[in-house]
Amino acid sequence: MRHTISLCHDLNITVIAEGIETEMQYVRLSRLGCDLGQGFLFAEPAPSPL
Repeated sequence: MRHTISLCHDLNITVIAEGIETEMQYVRLSRLGCDLGQGFLFAEPAPSPL
C-alpha cells in the first residue's frame, strides 16, 4: 500500500481511500500519506434521491 501511495504522489495523483470504517484504518492510512478518505467512520451513506 505504501508503494502505491508513493507512486501516485510521484505522478501528482491525489490518493483517496474508500471504505474507512475504523479509527485504526484512518490512522494507518494517514501515516502512509493518503490525502483523503471516505467511509462509515466519517458518515453513513446518504439516501438515494430517486
